Amino acid sequence: MSLALAVVVSGFLLPPALQAPAAGLAAAARAPVPPIMSGTMSHHQKGVVITGGAGGVGFGYADEFVRQGHWVVICDVKDPAGAVEAIRAKHAGGLGRIYGTVCDVSDAASVEQLAEFSKESLGTVHYWINNAGINGGRKPFTTLSVGTIEAVVKVNLIGVLVCTKVALALMQGQKGVESHIFNTVGSGVKGGGTPGYAVYGATKRGLPQLTESLVKELTDGVPGPGNEVARPLGKVNVHTLSPGMVFTDLLLNDST
Repeated sequence: MSLALAVVVSGFLLPPALQAPAAGLAAAARAPVPPIMSGTMSHHQKGVVITGGAGGVGFGYADEFVRQGHWVVICDVKDPAGAVEAIRAKHAGGLGRIYGTVCDVSDAASVEQLAEFSKESLGTVHYWINNAGINGGRKPFTTLSVGTIEAVVKVNLIGVLVCTKVALALMQGQKGVESHIFNTVGSGVKGGGTPGYAVYGATKRGLPQLTESLVKELTDGVPGPGNEVARPLGKVNVHTLSPGMVFTDLLLNDST
């Protein structure tokens, strides 16, 4: 198993009832994919969306999924064309496919465009990995500009909220498909101090709460009159994903 896949498999922080989907993701990435002769995925293949996929851990995820024959969309705030071409060249002749598009995850319209692009490119989205993030640099909180604080919160927290909302709408509309959303956590997720990364830690601390709330909503609904929702066509599960400490640009150069 490659390092990239090992990070994915070991990183799930799931409630006991949701342990099986984690194993399913690992198995899907490992399973050999039979040849296909059409322009659509076979039932053995998975469609994967990865935000912040032009470098770092996101690039590693994409590389591994394509290597195993699955179809992937990566996005980044910068043009991901170089990353797309690198993965295509590395796995030329294989069954996997990769597509890329520019997306600012903190902008709702941009995320909606990502969902449309993903639907057009993949047909079906089985896994949506919210991986994009910034940390604002290792600095005392008192020295940060308000613009830096705003940027970190917009990408790491608002971006995940927006992406999760848009992904849910897409996935719940996929009749008969069970799909999964993964929200990437990091330093600060368990509480405690993150000196130099106070804002980053605060954004990551909120993601388990979001995930646990959605697990309960999607399973049991929201009590109270007027909160009834129609039964979705597709089932969606939500998880947190913890890759641990990985030496990427996010850690070394303060950006994804």
